[in-house]
Amino acid sequence: MTSNQIARELYNYFNSLEEEVFSNVRFLLAYQNTIKPTPVTKPIVAVSVKECNVGNRLNKTLETGEVKLTTSRNVDTTVSMDIYLPYSSNGIEAVKIYDRIASIILFQLSKYDTLGSTCGPAEYDTSCQAIVVRTTFTIRVVTDA
Repeated sequence: MTSNQIARELYNYFNSLEEEVFSNVRFLLAYQNTIKPTPVTKPIVAVSVKECNVGNRLNKTLETGEVKLTTSRNVDTTVSMDIYLPYSSNGIEAVKIYDRIASIILFQLSKYDTLGSTCGPAEYDTSCQAIVVRTTFTIRVVTDA
């Protein structure tokens, strides 16, 4: 599974949910150098890959006790899920959105090994005329090279 596939899966999953917290939220895939919406009129969560780190090949211990190098590797992908809110809204809405996203990724999406999450402060983005809260989730998958 590639990093872009992880971001797309999260995007598809959150777009398919019918939860009150997300009833007015638009999830979208975001890529560097794309035009941002101006002004933001409803909450948006922009999903993108921030960073990807591929680890060394993994070892496997055989029944004989022999250790063999496999083609599998840990791939740690940091996915950005930046929350954009209209300037007229308050930051509490961003906290509710982040809290629900984090709960789902940490406790409901068992296919992912979530290593960590960050949530930055609310900042004003003049290009979008919006309050932005930058969040990340670092997810590990084992993949065959």
